[in-house]
Amino acid sequence: YNILSKENKIITSVIRSHPYLYNEVFNNFINNDLKKILKVKKILNINLNDNFNEWFKQLSYNDRHDINWVNNNYKFEYNTNFLKNNFIDLNFKISSKKFHKSLIFKNDYFENLEKNRFSKLLYAGFYNNKNKLISGSLFLLTNKILQYHLNVTRMEFYRKSPSKAILSNMRKKFNHTNIDFFNLGGGLKDDINDGLFKFKQKFNGDIYDYFLLNIIHLKDEYSNEIKKNSVKIQNESNINFFPTYRFINST
Repeated sequence: YNILSKENKIITSVIRSHPYLYNEVFNNFINNDLKKILKVKKILNINLNDNFNEWFKQLSYNDRHDINWVNNNYKFEYNTNFLKNNFIDLNFKISSKKFHKSLIFKNDYFENLEKNRFSKLLYAGFYNNKNKLISGSLFLLTNKILQYHLNVTRMEFYRKSPSKAILSNMRKKFNHTNIDFFNLGGGLKDDINDGLFKFKQKFNGDIYDYFLLNIIHLKDEYSNEIKKNSVKIQNESNINFFPTYRFINST
């Protein structure tokens, strides 16, 4: 694989193992050199075969209160074209203000996702009484695995965390169906104390390990790309960012 990548002038690659299937086989397959740059990451999974009401009771009082409040005060909508278009528009509007242009999901991103015949896109969200989308999420359904992919929430509605209610409603909707896993994903960092990971832990999911392999095939070209993009290796956030040359400096 490494030889083939070099021949095709591939500078870096990332290999991810499947979080649910045969991780030990993947680990044994990797040779000793590659194991040196093998990272173990974690995702959270909700068992959809557990009783929903029992699961809901195990949430904290504050989380149950927030979820009930959002469900009682806003309208939940699931997988309509109207919601899909609103979600894409809101995601672009908010991400354009917060992120570098290279990190913004534009229409072509969602169009390419829809072309993937192995996954089905599912949208869920809440509207206020003015029919304005306040929070929406995109899920991918692939081979009996439901995956939490993206969420966007208007800043003025953050306080009640409507994304919690979306996850709870999707948990309820797919309870005791033929879906084997509800993958909430992991955090933003390689740390179980990461804010996003801790948020997802509120849903009492099981933790699964998976392996992430960051490979530099062409070391000289890699260094040149870092210099060309003027990336300053100055703190932990971009020391651990891979590939480093795609890191966006904040200053």
